[in-house]
Amino acid sequence: MSEFTLARGDELKLENQFVSWLRENGWTEISQSHGKRGTPDITAVSPTGKKVIFEVKADRPKGDGRKTDERSVDYPTLIGQICTRMLDESVEYAIVISKEGLPWFKARMPRIPLERLQLRISVVNDSIQELNHDYNFLKCPEPTRNSTS
Repeated sequence: MSEFTLARGDELKLENQFVSWLRENGWTEISQSHGKRGTPDITAVSPTGKKVIFEVKADRPKGDGRKTDERSVDYPTLIGQICTRMLDESVEYAIVISKEGLPWFKARMPRIPLERLQLRISVVNDSIQELNHDYNFLKCPEPTRNSTS
């Protein structure tokens, strides 16, 4: 596995790093949208033959012109983008985020939607960490259910 240097806030560089990892790890039929609207960021076939559609979202670093100094990632948009791609039950769907954005994701993303969508999660840093379908790392409080009788 090769080493990567993350370029913060730059989705295309994050996407390119992830595509390099896919190629080095036996993935085939890899295509990138290169920012083209209405298409998945990355489509690839795993070494086991499973087609996977990936959406990539890089974090925005502090001081990028916003009113807050907090790092942020637009994860609601990321989840919406991947949901609009879910047109084929035979395909797996995945999100790719940066390690720098992972704490923000852990603190703010509820587990239930990810479980129901069965999303794979890949985190890009110096290497790729695949969290797959284990959402227990999320820290966001779960909504309470009202019981009405």
